[in-house]
Amino acid sequence: MKELEKNYNPEEIEDKIYKMWLDGKYFHARPNPAKKPFTIVMPPPNITGQLHMGHALDNTIQDILIRYKRMAGYEALWQPGTDHAAIATEVKVIDKLRGEGIDKADLGREKFLEACWEWRKEYGSIIINQLHKLGSSADWDRERFTMDEGCSDAVLEVFVKLYEKGYIYRGSRIINWCPVCGTSISDAEVEHKEQDGYFWYIRYPVVGAVPAAPAQYVVIATTRPETLLGDTAVAVNPTDERYTQLVGKMLKLPLTGRVIPVIADDYVDKEFGTGCVKITPAHDPNDFEVGKRHGLPEVCILHDDATVDLPGSPYDGMDRYEARKAIVRDLEEAGLLVKTEPHKHNVGEHDRCGTTIEPMIKPQWFVKMEEMAKPAIEAYRNGTLSIVPESFGKIYLNWLENIRDWCISRQLWWGHRIPAYTCTSCGEMTVAKAMPGSCPHCGGAKLLQDEDTLDTWFSSALWPFSTLGWPARTKDLEYFYPTDVLVTGYDIIFFWVIRMVFSGIEQTGELPFHTVLIHGLVRDEQGRKMSKSLGNGIDPLEVIEKYGADALRMTLTAGNAPGNDMRFYWKKVESCRNFANKLWNATRFIMMYSGDGAGSWAGPDTCKTAIGDRTGNGGAESDGAGSWAGPDTGKPAIGEGTGNGGAESDGAVTVGTGEMGGHVGGSGALPAGLEVTDLWILSKANRLAAEVTENLDKYELGMALQKVESFIWDELCDWYIEMAKPRLWESMPGGSDARGGEAAEAAWAAGQTDAGEPGVAVPGDGITCDGGAGGVPGKAQSQAQGQARAAALWTLHTVLIRSLKLLHPFMPFITEEIFTNIQDQEASIMVSDWPVFDAGWDFPAQEQAVDAIKEAVRAIRNVRMNMNVPASKKVKVVVVSEDGALLRMFSDNRDVFALLGAAGETVFAASKEDAGADVGGDAVSAVIPGAVLYMPFAQLVDVRKEIERMSKEKERLEKEVERGRAMLSNERFMSKAPEGKVAEEKGKLEKNMALLEAVEKQLGELLVKAG
Repeated sequence: MKELEKNYNPEEIEDKIYKMWLDGKYFHARPNPAKKPFTIVMPPPNITGQLHMGHALDNTIQDILIRYKRMAGYEALWQPGTDHAAIATEVKVIDKLRGEGIDKADLGREKFLEACWEWRKEYGSIIINQLHKLGSSADWDRERFTMDEGCSDAVLEVFVKLYEKGYIYRGSRIINWCPVCGTSISDAEVEHKEQDGYFWYIRYPVVGAVPAAPAQYVVIATTRPETLLGDTAVAVNPTDERYTQLVGKMLKLPLTGRVIPVIADDYVDKEFGTGCVKITPAHDPNDFEVGKRHGLPEVCILHDDATVDLPGSPYDGMDRYEARKAIVRDLEEAGLLVKTEPHKHNVGEHDRCGTTIEPMIKPQWFVKMEEMAKPAIEAYRNGTLSIVPESFGKIYLNWLENIRDWCISRQLWWGHRIPAYTCTSCGEMTVAKAMPGSCPHCGGAKLLQDEDTLDTWFSSALWPFSTLGWPARTKDLEYFYPTDVLVTGYDIIFFWVIRMVFSGIEQTGELPFHTVLIHGLVRDEQGRKMSKSLGNGIDPLEVIEKYGADALRMTLTAGNAPGNDMRFYWKKVESCRNFANKLWNATRFIMMYSGDGAGSWAGPDTCKTAIGDRTGNGGAESDGAGSWAGPDTGKPAIGEGTGNGGAESDGAVTVGTGEMGGHVGGSGALPAGLEVTDLWILSKANRLAAEVTENLDKYELGMALQKVESFIWDELCDWYIEMAKPRLWESMPGGSDARGGEAAEAAWAAGQTDAGEPGVAVPGDGITCDGGAGGVPGKAQSQAQGQARAAALWTLHTVLIRSLKLLHPFMPFITEEIFTNIQDQEASIMVSDWPVFDAGWDFPAQEQAVDAIKEAVRAIRNVRMNMNVPASKKVKVVVVSEDGALLRMFSDNRDVFALLGAAGETVFAASKEDAGADVGGDAVSAVIPGAVLYMPFAQLVDVRKEIERMSKEKERLEKEVERGRAMLSNERFMSKAPEGKVAEEKGKLEKNMALLEAVEKQLGELLVKAG
């Protein structure tokens, strides 16, 4: 056993540990017929990217799952890689070149692509290195890139197959156009921001007279008056009686000299605005669909740079916004502008350059989506695909059921170039994975490849299988595909998740994953989305540098639930760092008594080392197989003296070294001499393993972490270690007390970490023990004392190691550092066995006993704290209960009860009469379920204050009872809450009602005594 540094310093250990993991190839996965595979593909970050909180959350969740499954015995592959990020990278490279005085156009395509590859070489691994700092255990030996040779081959394969099947075509449809970047962009790259604008109400005169018409014109309202230049109709709802006479008539299109028809279409909401809608098929996606239904012409009025393209028009060549001003002015002069109203509306902007996008009809490459969407819809409806949480399934279905053809071409140079080749001789086009040697149609020798590249999402859609070697049938593909879970934010369900689903089904015949785990956004303390414009972003690396990766990971996981946004608080990070300190100090405490010659446990190969060795006569030698000889009685009972009926031993029970399949900290046989507190904590740890496993399998990561943290902080550190201290301190200074040394305990209680966080302080500095260094006793002890001490040490080690394993997926660095220092049988906690529930370690009676004692102790401590009773003051405690079994439990465990309750003497009675004068009018009471605790030290108590305290307790319980009754009488709660939650609330109500009754009785007695 090694030694931990005095203070936990993540900066000193994290890089060292990560290097050890990499050198040991612990992240690497390979096809293994003996194991079941578990695969996650990493959403590939952009090569232009820097680690932000969204990345940190997303990758932390993935790492938790992959570490858990790896320990649970799966061949766990976390497939990493990066995305070429076509537009983002092109913009970065253009800016870099511009800074060097080089223009992209002058450089030429080939030279520009060379510059892009150089950029990728120089900057492409930045975010990957930052993910290392987070502790991501991806298989970096398998790192892929969306434009590497294998992924590029997959892209070409899919394009050609879909084209030949008739699913890919070239045509003119509405797309998002960025006038600055000069390319179409995907919906994912459009940010909708609220802007101040206007509604302009414009008259469109009717051509000729219309008898019985209410007016000889219609009024439309628009936020983009410049687009009227491209109008080809005005639509009304067919049921709108106001305009029945106008349907089929013609209107004069203002400022153009053209006439356009009035059409009837259900698309129009007759309750919105004037009930008349201008139809501009070339500049609005909804209008485009209306135009197709009615055979309307499509008039595109803009050049690619968003200047007006109408030769002969006075607006030709104007910027779109300059044209807007001129058109509004001319409409007003012509008497056609009815009014202008301020209006806030969402405007789409290109997320890369901030330019307002322009919906435009342009010839592009598209994928037909109707047929490919059907199996993706069916996969969710029949339950083959699960989305967590389920609420996001509605979004998934809604998008697929209303899907439009997908624009996959981009007017960029960086990316996968479209494999379409046009013959300069005959003009025919050929689609193939490679340029043909000659034209298949006429034999012409010269072919020109399409200038466009593919949408980045096209290659990302193939990521789950292209990264495993598809289209080749590789061993990796056969073993690791389909993958298992896809972790992603809710903001890209449409853009990536859905495309992976239909692509996986179409290309492989299988879903790419069975579960999509959706997480929310990380927001600032005010609940705002982190953004550059607000300047409220927080760099994860800054957090790691200050508090460590584990503290950041715990912050992002604690309290987090699938699909929910979370707020980032620095105080929460500090609290998580404090938890790490608590665990570190608790470990140092345990190691102080468990080092070589101080109660170490023996594995199979260490032979002659016994639990309790060098504590006096408490340890018998091991036989080399992890056994431990019991005391001379030959029949030591587990739980002996606890009144809980321990199982008999034959005098040589198995030690329970924590061996399980060669891994430490597992369940198995138990050693003799375990006390009720040992069985309590072992049983709690045993059940914890089952609960955490269930939570992780349900993707309830925040809940799982909360349970592990609560167990370590509360049950292990704050309760069990305190219970075990007397057995460890029996020969320390002041240790003449049968249950421990008061002087040593006082020294420990005064301990503080350097960070000022109260924790489990480690003795040694300022404490000298007879015959031993560093707090290790050298004084001989009785065999019984040695066995008790050894049992406590064995329990501490076993529970600590099981706790470390359960915590490891969430906080990998500190758990690895402690694990490799506290045992030497395994090289890494990463490849140790995941703790599992063992029915042989289930001790409900002992749990019930200690939990009852804990509740009593808390009640006593609350009374003492409220009355400012000094911690050193020991008082007599009388337990009065009509429940004989409860009294026996307290009596059987009087040592533990007295220790934790600071009781100088304990008395147990069935009634106040039996207790006698000890429960007189000057006694202070505390009520627990089934019993009343009395502390007869009236000299320290102001009876009036005690009445005041009890009155407040009565008021608190009355509110709790009222709350419980209200909740259980709430029909909505009773109909929608899970059965377990309803049962829990009923139990709380019954308990609080019983407590209230007891408090009222005690308060009444006090009032009588006070006169």
